[in-house]
Amino acid sequence: MKMTIAEGLKKPPPGSFAINKTRIEWVACRDRFFKLLKPNMGGFYFSHKPEKLSNVIAFIQRTEKILDVEPSEFHATNKSHATWIEPSFWMDCHIKRSLLTLLIRAGFNYNLLFGDYEETLFSEPYLNKTRLAVMRFLFGFTKYNAAGYPKGWYDSFHQKEYGRPAKGLSYVKHVLVSPKESELSGYALGMGSLWR
Repeated sequence: MKMTIAEGLKKPPPGSFAINKTRIEWVACRDRFFKLLKPNMGGFYFSHKPEKLSNVIAFIQRTEKILDVEPSEFHATNKSHATWIEPSFWMDCHIKRSLLTLLIRAGFNYNLLFGDYEETLFSEPYLNKTRLAVMRFLFGFTKYNAAGYPKGWYDSFHQKEYGRPAKGLSYVKHVLVSPKESELSGYALGMGSLWR
């Protein structure tokens, strides 16, 4: 399937996103963009340098393999700088949609030859500053269990900054739980473990 983007639009900067509308409006701020996404949307566009697309796809596929979820689909468009993504399990929760936009941007730096997954993951500043949450999520604790106004990944999990208190282990464990939490009650790998 090849998606068509209307002619005559200004080329967006790499790392911009857009939803499928009659008139495509690229959003460079991923924090603004993830709020436009809804669970029932089939996907979205993202812009990139053509030579970086394979890096992004490989990085997202590696992440989805770690999570043991269905792979997302990437489709060409009539523009070499834009790709249509149909996410697999990412769309049902705002926190996962926000994280996906961070992972896509991190994927620009992925080196297919060296397979430097962890280095690439934490080279993205917002992912590095939320390392505990990223690690817990990648170990399968993918259900976000927090009420209140939906914030993005970084705002929900960042470490101490600008005088705000750090989001520690107990908070991360409380809000990122297993989708099968009831099946795991009483199971632990160790007291105080991030993976419990």
